[in-house]
Amino acid sequence: MLLADPSNTSKFTKVMKTEEKRSDVKLAVHLLNDAWMNAYDCPIVVKNDSDVAEAMGLVKALKTKQIGLVIPMSRYPSGI
Repeated sequence: MLLADPSNTSKFTKVMKTEEKRSDVKLAVHLLNDAWMNAYDCPIVVKNDSDVAEAMGLVKALKTKQIGLVIPMSRYPSGI
């Protein structure tokens, strides 16, 4: 990728880039819809971030469902 402020002769560097493809929105919509349709007893969400926290809170508050949250370990050591 092109460096924003190159300080040496190199204008590019290698990066690890992850790109979101609306999966959090899809997960939140299905979590809410399936709760409304009473399609599950207790969903288990596996996430490393809080992008669907609001949807999880709404399900718990409005549909009085319990929700499990599993936070997986990072694939990469700290600092990467």
